[in-house]
Formats: sequence, structure tokens, C-alpha cells
Amino acid sequence: MENNVLVLTGLGVTVDILAEVDATGTEAFGVRLRTFGKTNPKNKMILAASETFDEALSMAIEKAQNGRWENLDWAARPWPKRERLVDRSFVGL
Repeated sequence: MENNVLVLTGLGVTVDILAEVDATGTEAFGVRLRTFGKTNPKNKMILAASETFDEALSMAIEKAQNGRWENLDWAARPWPKRERLVDRSFVGL
């Protein structure tokens, strides 16, 4: 996984790690690939989720290789919206 992240970063693609635990305790792991730099298209992303971060990254790379980039949406997640297990006040927010 680390090698893929280094390659992507060198190509002007940031890898955001996404994780969530819903009210039932179900874990969700995902990644967001997002472009940066002067030579790359602006505000593009790819979302992918799987049982592990490594699998999610592999899925996202496959989507990128197939040109399945979408417009960047910071609120988007690769899974349906879920009820949270822990309230934001847990971290003082």
C-alpha cells in the first residue's frame, strides 16, 4: 500500500484515508484519490471502499486507470450515510 501511495503522490494524486464506525458497530474503510498540482485537472476525485484500506486503494487505482474521475465533493463518502456510534462531543466538537 505504501508504494502505491508514493507513486500516486509523485503523479499529483493525494490519497485520503476514510474510515467510519456506525451505530451498529459496522466498520467501513475507504479512500479518496484527489488531484493536485499545476499540470493535473483541478477538483477531481475517485472514491472506493472495501473490507481493508489496501483493497479500497486497489479499487480506486483501477477506477483511475479506467478514467472514472468525478468532480470533487468533500462531503461524499463511498458508503451510504449512517448513524454515528460516537457523538462529536467525544472529541470536543
